[in-house]
Amino acid sequence: MQTQMITKEMTIGEVVEQYPQAADVFTNFGLHCVGCHSNPFETIEGGTLGHGMPEEEMNNLLVELNKIISSAKTSSITAMSVTENAALEIKNLLDSQRKSDHGLKIKVVPGGCAGYKYEINFVKAGAENDMVIEDKGLKLFIDPASSKMLQGCTIDYVAGLMGAGFKVLNPNEQKACGCGSSVGF
Repeated sequence: MQTQMITKEMTIGEVVEQYPQAADVFTNFGLHCVGCHSNPFETIEGGTLGHGMPEEEMNNLLVELNKIISSAKTSSITAMSVTENAALEIKNLLDSQRKSDHGLKIKVVPGGCAGYKYEINFVKAGAENDMVIEDKGLKLFIDPASSKMLQGCTIDYVAGLMGAGFKVLNPNEQKACGCGSSVGF
C-alpha cells in the first residue's frame, strides 16, 4: 500500500486522522481548526483560503504536511517494550478471548483536552505498513504515523485501589490532561 500524498483537496480532518502529528503543523501555520467540528468537511484549500492565507502559504503548508509522510515512512521505532506485568495480562486476555494468535495494535489518535490519546486493540495482523515489534512473546503493531510519538515507550499494567488497566509510559509526552485520558506531544 503506497502512502497517499497530502493534497489541498483533502479535508483537514482526514489528514489529522491519518497523521495525528499533522495537527501541530496546521497549528504552527495558524490553522487551529484541527479540533473544530467542521474539519471533517473543510478541505485544506478551503480552510487556508477561508482564514485569509495566501496560496503560497498554503503550498508551504502542504510541503510541511508531506514531510510527515516521508518521516512516517522512514522512521523506525526503537526500544518500545512491554513490562512483565503487562505481557502477562495481555497473554491472559488473549487466551480468555481465544485470540492467542493476535497481537496488540498501538496507535496515537487525535482526541481529549491535551490533544491526543492512545488507542490500543487486539488485532490478528497489522496493516501493511505497520511496524512489528516482538517483545516477551507478544507482537506489537505500530502504524507509521504514530511511530515517532511512541518511540521509546513502555506499556505497563497497573492495579490499585482505584482500578486496574494498561498505562503507556511515554518519554515523548510533553503534557497530559488532569484526568489522565489524553496527552500532548
